[in-house]
Amino acid sequence: MHLIVSFSPPPAEIIVALMQARGITDIKFINVHGKPREEILGIVAQADLILGDYTFQHAIDREIVAAARTVKLIQQPTVGYQHIDIAACHEAGIRVANTAGGNTIAVAEHTIMVAMCLLKNIFYAAHTTARGAWNQMEVRPVELSGKTWGIVGMGRIGQAVAARAIPFGTSVIYYNPTVYPQRWNSRWG
Repeated sequence: MHLIVSFSPPPAEIIVALMQARGITDIKFINVHGKPREEILGIVAQADLILGDYTFQHAIDREIVAAARTVKLIQQPTVGYQHIDIAACHEAGIRVANTAGGNTIAVAEHTIMVAMCLLKNIFYAAHTTARGAWNQMEVRPVELSGKTWGIVGMGRIGQAVAARAIPFGTSVIYYNPTVYPQRWNSRWG
């Protein structure tokens, strides 16, 4: 029997059901989200795996890592892991994993949406229309087509933004420590 300790809010029943659906049945799951620190320290001392807190309310600091003597892995269910003391985990021999790329599409789509809202002056248009005005000549929307989109950092998210901006007829330029092949310098794809 393996003990999984979760710092995230979902009830243990949900996680257990997900694991059982995949044939993993030799687990005990304890959710410590919202429990007092002293109780958490006692529970993690018996854990094999820790599921990190995606709300970032519970830090996995040096004291918790020291108490987690039998833990082999801390799995963070988000991209961010700033609340986990990585140095303490490394010293204790505990591996830490996150879900890199888990929000790439959402962030890229949000970036495109915000750019479109700014170009189309949607906030002004929505505000004035809600007040009963129809100021279409003052909105002065701009088209994305024919524009150049600059991206700083062409990692997963930068590439996903570029892939979504190109169909609008934009050229994409970028700054990144890694230089991509020449064919991508003026237009991504």
